[in-house]
Amino acid sequence: MKIMKYLLLISLLTLVFTASAFANNENDPRRADEWFMKDRLKSPAPKSNKSLEDYVKEGNERLKNKERYGEVVYDQSKFPRYVMIFRDDSFIYWLDTEALRWREMPYSAFEDMVDCWVKMEDISADKEYTYPEKYYMEHLYLRPKKQQIMFLSELEVTGKPDNNIKERRYKPEFWEELVPGSVEQEIYKGTLAVLKVLEKKGVVRESEKKEKYNFFEDTLGIAGIF
Repeated sequence: MKIMKYLLLISLLTLVFTASAFANNENDPRRADEWFMKDRLKSPAPKSNKSLEDYVKEGNERLKNKERYGEVVYDQSKFPRYVMIFRDDSFIYWLDTEALRWREMPYSAFEDMVDCWVKMEDISADKEYTYPEKYYMEHLYLRPKKQQIMFLSELEVTGKPDNNIKERRYKPEFWEELVPGSVEQEIYKGTLAVLKVLEKKGVVRESEKKEKYNFFEDTLGIAGIF
């Protein structure tokens, strides 16, 4: 009988100490970080704050690990042909650096415009799987002086593109204003930032009319991004 009493007393004391320790643990400020982490896991994921440098590094790793396009040969000593400038839930946007150039703007003696091609890789959950891989290409003009963009064509390509595209003719009324936070604005900013790097490396010839406006620093505020 005495043994039963001792066992019962020991059980009660164990229960009291366990409850006390648990209460002290809950109030221990050192465990606030665990509570914060649990609460954060219940919250939606924060929006991506990746910089262009982050996209370039990630894009280079993708090209190094898997040549997604037949003409791409990754060489770390050279600037890659395709640079990832933006991504969302549906597409990765690759800038073709070989096709990037300044060209004279029609009907204007004081401005040049940027001519660029963007390749869009479908990464959506419901994308259609094909072999060769299907992707999309957009041909764009950028107008840095006015922060405007013009769409010339969009192609759906499987394998290599044909050279029989039909594009709309240049018309001044086709220039569009950039909507803040839009995909077009991200493409615009990323393209100009890459263009700046290529001009410094001498890969792309600088515009002869560029000195009339320093749009990289005065308009975009992206000086020194690389």
